[in-house]
Amino acid sequence: MDMTKLEGKLPSGSLDFTVFEYILSLDDSDDNDSGQNLVFGFLGKAEETFDSIEESLLYTPRALSSPPPLRQRNSKYYNLANMMFLLSSISIVLELIKVTDGLLTVERYSLGQNEDRTEAPDSDDLDLRLERVTKAYDIVKNDYGDVEGPLREFYEELGDQKGN
Repeated sequence: MDMTKLEGKLPSGSLDFTVFEYILSLDDSDDNDSGQNLVFGFLGKAEETFDSIEESLLYTPRALSSPPPLRQRNSKYYNLANMMFLLSSISIVLELIKVTDGLLTVERYSLGQNEDRTEAPDSDDLDLRLERVTKAYDIVKNDYGDVEGPLREFYEELGDQKGN
């Protein structure tokens, strides 16, 4: 698959192709797969992180019949924010634009902030915070799915071409 074909499979604005071409250039020699390792490392970490997030979202205040103490509930949100921050750091390097923006939105909502990083006026309402986090998470998971498949397919075809 060439870059034009990859670009056609991705939603507009989801990947900075200038940066991606640089990442591809890291793999120019036959014995070097640094760029591919970077991409697949991110994809693997994303899957692992999304599994942790989904598990964490299942055990939030609204999902429990008797919610845990406030300190414990807040720590779950800070843990979510931390996971989003770490994953967004990797997606920034790959210039996965929509994924990065979505991860940062989930991080901010987890911390009780608005998208512009100001404190949300209702930041103490943990049910509302959960609702915002869940909606933003669903969007970023969709955006991730939009790039994950085409990137894997791109590298599969690239590997097939190298093997010939």
